[in-house]
This record gives sequence, structure tokens and C-alpha cells, in this order.
Amino acid sequence: MPITRIATSGIPDSDAGLASGLFNTSQQIGGAVGLAILSTFAVSATDDTLADVAGQPTENDQAQALVDGFPVAYLGSALLIAAAAVLLFFLLRREDVVAVGEGEAVPAHAV
Repeated sequence: MPITRIATSGIPDSDAGLASGLFNTSQQIGGAVGLAILSTFAVSATDDTLADVAGQPTENDQAQALVDGFPVAYLGSALLIAAAAVLLFFLLRREDVVAVGEGEAVPAHAV
């Protein structure tokens, strides 16, 4: 995967396994925490919509409330992606990034 190669570029061979493991662990934890946060946004918006319904909500009310909650999660996701893009723009060291797919072929053990 190109993103893994970029994330581990510039790492000494002796630390490549550690860097790859840290990258994969961070990716898994980020996905789990991100899903939990976005689900919380969606459920909160769904609950707010159901609170506006007088009496016992029908199945249609529940379905509509769920549909109303999804855009909140999508908006939250878009905001998180935008924040990550801004951080990447300012924190990424351009001189340390190796272009993937350009130049001469490199043996697998050298990457």
C-alpha cells in the first residue's frame, strides 16, 4: 500500500517493523474511535428528533428520526477530514516524503 510506504519512509531498517505495527495499530484505533464518535453524533441527532414527537413514536417516526441523524454523522466526518487535511498541510515535512512509483526500482528489503 502506498500510504504505508509513505508512513514508513525514512525509518531505519531496524525499526521498520515497529513503525509498520504502530501505523497499523493507529489506523485500527482511529477507525474504531472515529466510528464511535460519529455514531454518537448520529444517535444524539436521532434522539433529538424523537424527542420532538408527541406521544409514542410510530415506526415511521423512528425511521425518519434515524434518517435525520445520518447527515449529522456525515457532517462530522467531513469536518474531521477537513481538520486532518489542515493538520497534514502544516505538519507534513515535504523534504522527508519519498515519491511512490517514481524513479528506479528499489529492492523490497530496502524500502
